[in-house]
This record gives sequence, structure tokens and C-alpha cells, in this order.
Amino acid sequence: MEVRERLWRSERSSYLRPFFLAIGMKQKALSGRLQRIVCDFGWERSFGQTNAQLLEHYGFELCRERIRGCALEHAHRLESDRAGRSAVGAVGTEGPDWIIAEADGTMIRLVQTARRGDRRRQRRLEWKEARLAAAQAQGSQQTHYEATLGDVEDTGRRWAHAVRSAGWAAATGIHVVSDGAEWIRRQAAQNLGQAHRFTIDLFHLCEYLAAAAASCARREKPSRWLKRHKNMLLKGKLDKVLSNLRPFLEAATLPDEAAPVRCALRYIENRPEFFDSPFALQHQLPVGSGLIEGGHRHLIHQRLKGPGMAWAQSNAQALLQARCLRASGLWQAYWQKSSPVAA
Repeated sequence: MEVRERLWRSERSSYLRPFFLAIGMKQKALSGRLQRIVCDFGWERSFGQTNAQLLEHYGFELCRERIRGCALEHAHRLESDRAGRSAVGAVGTEGPDWIIAEADGTMIRLVQTARRGDRRRQRRLEWKEARLAAAQAQGSQQTHYEATLGDVEDTGRRWAHAVRSAGWAAATGIHVVSDGAEWIRRQAAQNLGQAHRFTIDLFHLCEYLAAAAASCARREKPSRWLKRHKNMLLKGKLDKVLSNLRPFLEAATLPDEAAPVRCALRYIENRPEFFDSPFALQHQLPVGSGLIEGGHRHLIHQRLKGPGMAWAQSNAQALLQARCLRASGLWQAYWQKSSPVAA
């Protein structure tokens, strides 16, 4: 729709727009409905693709900077609300029997621009770890996510909020599955209470065993040896796996790259209490960290790791949190209480 109007001047204002004043609109602003559409597209795909989607579905275009500004403004507003939350205190009285909780990191590329006044205006690219935390009540299809480019303490606090959103109650057991990273185990202990059980991802352990299989499988194929020892782990026969590895331990003079058996032994012996796969199977809990690995792919990689993409850290953090909100089923709730921005 195109509107032509006469512009008026007054002593206090260079231009007056009677028509827009009368209907309560701002010139070149985006309505609340249009802002929601822009975020719907812009949080999921590049801002250039968002413009193509607007043209395809609604028959008009916006400039790329207008799309970018609107999508990021709402993302920053959301991140500001979530970053100001206090640590999780008391939990509910009723909740699920178990909550699956996972966390891990992946690298994204950030850009640092030169300071103002620097004539070179050079950009410096760097890689930084984006940490994702997830929680899902046993038997539920809804996963609750939190993400941050901050430190591990920030990750732990946000992780606790994701677990609470999944229904954390006083009697709820928290099943933590991880690749064994020390920061994950430490943050689980600090933020998820005494009821959490820490379990090493079985498939991550099998990567170590697969590397050692070529050295240990003398009378059978390495794939068969690996399958047999994986079944031992599922039955809780960790000591048997260790005893089968020790005869093939490499010389101490060899580097780790040439000593897969030593690496597998060290990985298990440093974490012997965290390989209780039988308990997980008995309670119908996962033994792998597929929940967080899938989250990395569809929440982070799909939007923030495209070819040639590099982000300002504040924008990356805001967009990460916006995508977590949507994946956590909070899209409708956000727009019900959100007011339009000055886009």
C-alpha cells in the first residue's frame, strides 16, 4: 500500500505527518506482525534468504539491514532477559522420575573489527566455543535448551535453568550423559544437585576401543572384537574389558598418537565409576549423548556455521539464545508478551 501525503511544518518540528499521527503509525516502521514474520525467517536462515522468503510468501521485500536489525533486536532483548536470571534455587514438589541432561561445546567463528580511528579497518577472525545445554524429561518429546559463549560457570547456571524448565522436582533423578569432559562433570556437580548421576557416553568410549581394536584383535576381525567388547560394557563387565586391553599395552616411549590401547586404558581407568550402562538400560535411560549432538546440528551449525559466516560475539550470543527459545517451545509465549521494537 502506498500513501501520499502533504508534509507540514511547525515552529517545533520541521515535518509533521498528520495521516500517520492520526492512525498511530510510524513511517518506515515494521508492524508487530511483520516483526514476528521477520524473526520467524531471520532466526532460521540468512538475512538474504529471509528477504527471498518475504517476496515468495508475501509479495514484498525489505532491505537486508532492516531485516537484520529487527531480527537481532528481538534476539538481544531475549538474551538480556535470560542473562539477568539468578541461579536456580528451590525446585518443584512434583515432576518426572528422570530428566536427561546433557551439555557440550562446538566452535563457531567470530569477528573482531578494528577500533574506531584505526584507518586500516582490519577484521580479525577467531574461533570460540559455543556451549549448549539440554534437558528433557523422560518420555517427553520436548527438549529445553540454553546456550552461551560465556565461561563454564555461565553454562552451568543456564543448564540448571534448562533442567528446571524440564520439570525438575525434589524427587527427580537427573541422568547426565557426557563425553567425560571435566568441566561438564564439575558443572553438573555444582548446579544439578545430589540427585544427578553422571554417565560416560558409551559411543564416545567405543571410539577409543575402535582405535585399539586393530592392536588387540589378533584372532578375529577388529569390528567383531569391538562389538564383543561393547556388549561387555552394556552388561557392566568393565573389569573384563580392562583385562583384555592390558596385555596389548604399548611401550611408554611411544607417543599417544601411536598408542591407542594406552589411550583407551587411561580413559577408562581415570573414570571407572562413570560407566554404569546397565543402570541406564534398566531405567530406560540413554547411554549415548545423541540429544546434545543433534542440538548442535540443528541449533548452532545450521544457522551460525554456514560457509563464510563470522559473527560479532554479542550478535552470536543473542541469536543462539533466540534459537534455543524457539526449540524449547517458547515461541508463542515470547510473542504474547513482546512489544514491537523500533525497527
